[in-house]
Amino acid sequence: MLEVRSLNVYYGNIQVLYDVSFKVEKNELVALIGSNAAGKTTLLDTIIGWLHPKSGSITFNGFRIDHLPPHKVVELGVSIVPEGRMLFPALTVLENLMLGAFTRSARKKIQENLEKVFEIFPALKERKQQLAGTLSGGEQQMLAIGRALMANPTLLLLDEPSQGLAPIIVTKIFSLIKELNNWVTILMVEQNAYKALKVASRVYILENGRIVREGESQELVKDDGIRKAYLGV
Repeated sequence: MLEVRSLNVYYGNIQVLYDVSFKVEKNELVALIGSNAAGKTTLLDTIIGWLHPKSGSITFNGFRIDHLPPHKVVELGVSIVPEGRMLFPALTVLENLMLGAFTRSARKKIQENLEKVFEIFPALKERKQQLAGTLSGGEQQMLAIGRALMANPTLLLLDEPSQGLAPIIVTKIFSLIKELNNWVTILMVEQNAYKALKVASRVYILENGRIVREGESQELVKDDGIRKAYLGV
């Protein structure tokens, strides 16, 4: 579904990503883990079109998307839950969700997608007239994911979904992400390596802008080097 080849990305004169290559197959849940400043968010920003690479390519369902603007990428079926959620706090839950359904294809399926979002996140249905800014952190993360799903994606990008959440809420969010994978293919960037390895089918490790390891989650979690570096055991 998604193939990234030899991607080199810069902020001004500073190179952030170096020859990054990886792929995501249809129906997979793939995690990209790494420390702060490894380049994880930059990679997602480049896939969605907020940044453009100096060289390399990004192909989605056979189409080159690496020089398309974000709204065109979303129209093709890629949606992102940005780091920090980026909700509209003065708008209601329902209004935030409706803002996600701005593409032509999504507008045709608003009611169907809204029902799916409420089925996965019943708390949002209960609070649909509540202002987004008054929700708890976990509810805000659910809303950010729900808004992305309203764009009717076939590939969902998640940027640090556990950020700023209490441990018990993190567990719930990851359980919901695993459930979401029955609906949509997922590429997730996450610092919580333990949780990422637990739910993902495959994992790529990004260090200093380079992919340094990749493999099946069940295999990587047994690796002593990975356990020491990322799991603290």
